[in-house]
Amino acid sequence: MLNHSAEEITELKHIDLWESYVLGWECVEDNLHINIEAVLLPDHEAYTKPTPDLWACYKKGTLQFKEVSSLEGYEELKSDRPATDAAGEKDYGHIEEFNFTKLGDYYFQIELAGFLKFKAKGVKFVYTNV
Repeated sequence: MLNHSAEEITELKHIDLWESYVLGWECVEDNLHINIEAVLLPDHEAYTKPTPDLWACYKKGTLQFKEVSSLEGYEELKSDRPATDAAGEKDYGHIEEFNFTKLGDYYFQIELAGFLKFKAKGVKFVYTNV
């Protein structure tokens, strides 16, 4: 099977997933939600110039994978090991890897938590503060 990178997903264009932070995850019915603080690139429609204290434009949102099946790794995610920044906010590090096949197979690696492997009918990104 030919693996593709997340940049090839139209909904994820102009989002630097590898600099984004994972804030948490949950299964909602047959959907998998991964909450992130996304780094938007300058060509993104919701991009705003970062304030002087930030190096990037951050927007919170959720990666929503629909009709998930064959989910591996979810129970093993280490939800008790988040990092805490100077402001006291917790996260699970960066997205280390995000690959998919045209057949709907996904592989998702979270820096401080572990990996997820699953099948899904697609993914979209829903912003919570745009």
